[in-house]
Amino acid sequence: MLARLIAKDYRNFTQLDLEIPSTGLVIVGENGHGKTNLLEAVAYLALLRSFRGARDADVVRHDLVRRIVSAYEAAHAGAAGLK
Repeated sequence: MLARLIAKDYRNFTQLDLEIPSTGLVIVGENGHGKTNLLEAVAYLALLRSFRGARDADVVRHDLVRRIVSAYEAAHAGAAGLK
């Protein structure tokens, strides 16, 4: 289970560090505020590409050259990091 998501310069996120409770998470917000970008960041870790079909260059914040997305999953004896 995903326990933490970190994104830097990914789509509209300058810096995101999200702790995900073990009980779950509900994402709500107005149009254009990054709900799908959040889900895309999670999927990007699994697929190593955008589920929207975007090129890697398209998921980097405007005029920047790289993005960082990493996550930590909950484990029985601690957390295992994914990058």
